[in-house]
Amino acid sequence: MSGDHTQVQWVHNDHTGERIVFRGGPEQLGEDAMRFDFYAAPSGGVPFEHYHGRQSETFRMLRGELEVVMDGETRTIREGQELTLPPGCRHSLINRTDEEIHCEVEYRPAGINEWWFKTVHPFQHQVRREPTMLELAPLLARGVEVWPANIPRWAGVPVIAFMGLVGKLLGTPAAVERHVQQYYATRPSLEQVTPPESRPQSAVGE
Repeated sequence: MSGDHTQVQWVHNDHTGERIVFRGGPEQLGEDAMRFDFYAAPSGGVPFEHYHGRQSETFRMLRGELEVVMDGETRTIREGQELTLPPGCRHSLINRTDEEIHCEVEYRPAGINEWWFKTVHPFQHQVRREPTMLELAPLLARGVEVWPANIPRWAGVPVIAFMGLVGKLLGTPAAVERHVQQYYATRPSLEQVTPPESRPQSAVGE
């Protein structure tokens, strides 16, 4: 993608009810990891079942409770609890409560997930739908360790590479980038998209 969003500190996605505030990658943390604060509105989350082929993903619940379906088993993480998904674990997430939830998420190794979030969430927010595989494939082909649950990684690598080439021929990367640029040009402030109960105390009423 042509846009440089490396300095972006947060993204939100009204289609899925998610908000992400980035806390650091390898350079900031001094280790091969990536961390961010994850917020999900009621009924929000990541309903798309997927897995990370070579990364673990850890959730540390700071407020509320989050339902995680992992390899077909439903788990609920509550405030103060932690859950780590090993590489290859198929999972989806949803907030089934009536309040916004907040947890810290950590990926090991970091990979290029931060770039992925800074691209896919703005695109999805703008188009208000799930991206098609032709839209996702050119992004996934860059080495993002996010795989649809029904595609084994060994099969997904060549399939995504082929679909990525088809997507490029059809011009989907340029179309995705236009939506991403529009998002960054028009998005509100972080305070405007943060519910009062989730703002730092000093920010409430300012």
